[in-house]
Amino acid sequence: MVIGKTRKKISLFINHFFKCIVFNLLFSKSSEIQFIENKGQWNENIIFKLPMHGGDIYFEGGSTTFCLYDKTKYGLFKHGEIKESIINGHTYKMNLENFN
Repeated sequence: MVIGKTRKKISLFINHFFKCIVFNLLFSKSSEIQFIENKGQWNENIIFKLPMHGGDIYFEGGSTTFCLYDKTKYGLFKHGEIKESIINGHTYKMNLENFN
């Protein structure tokens, strides 16, 4: 059944993804988990941001967006240590159905 296979793939993806998040939080340079409240510095649909080693998580009304990127390369670019402006990354958005 196609729906069963799709649900299994989604379930495996979410399971793996959250393991990656926990791994990132455990082995980040900072042992502190810090949710940053949106006080107008991002789009109005974002409520909180959770910075991680290797990306950020944005919590919105009925969804969560995971932005993952090469943070080391981004830091080098930001500080002028490299000229290459292409930084590879992925963004995943998880919408919560029947969210109240």
